[in-house]
Amino acid sequence: RIEIINSVANFLVDMNESKPVYDVELHKLTSEIKMNQLDKIIDKKMPKWFDKYDIKYMENLVQEIDNFEYTTIRAWSHSDLNAGNVLYDAKNSKLYFIDFAEASYNFIYRDIFSPLNVDLGICKYVYDLYNNMHDKSLYRMPGLRSAQLQKIMQYRIMTVLLKRFIKAGGDLRPNTKTEKGKQNNVEKSKYMSLLIQQLQFTERQLSK
Repeated sequence: RIEIINSVANFLVDMNESKPVYDVELHKLTSEIKMNQLDKIIDKKMPKWFDKYDIKYMENLVQEIDNFEYTTIRAWSHSDLNAGNVLYDAKNSKLYFIDFAEASYNFIYRDIFSPLNVDLGICKYVYDLYNNMHDKSLYRMPGLRSAQLQKIMQYRIMTVLLKRFIKAGGDLRPNTKTEKGKQNNVEKSKYMSLLIQQLQFTERQLSK
């Protein structure tokens, strides 16, 4: 676990500082999320499979995210850091990062709070190490315990989960008559319920 955290943090610093960084700017997470699709899922599909409490929670969350913005910079980023794009050689204790097809200038917290780090539960450890290692003359970042960073981390993790929620919700077929379609709806709705639980857990953990 320590080797993975070290490798990810080192890779991100090297990646972000391999090209000049942009100036600080204000960023809204809604620019990264398909909000129209999410609204349709909540309004049209959730009433068929979810209770009013889950629906109300998602409605409130959409409003919170729509109101949230933070200052950040664009830096050269991998932009697709998930488990499928990282290979671990247990024999040599090395990580190999692959698939740079989406590499581009991106907002710096995107890779730090990536699907890979969310799934491994290492976001705060990667961030803390990254913050200690990066060249502070290029850009400064808030400390791990700052209220500002806690909010950024909360909503960035939620963004990863919401993208999965939208994808699963898009696969729901309310009017299907086939057994395969009905089974797909059961599986997708269960997965979405799990994502709602993860969203709520993230909110509880990082909004204290």
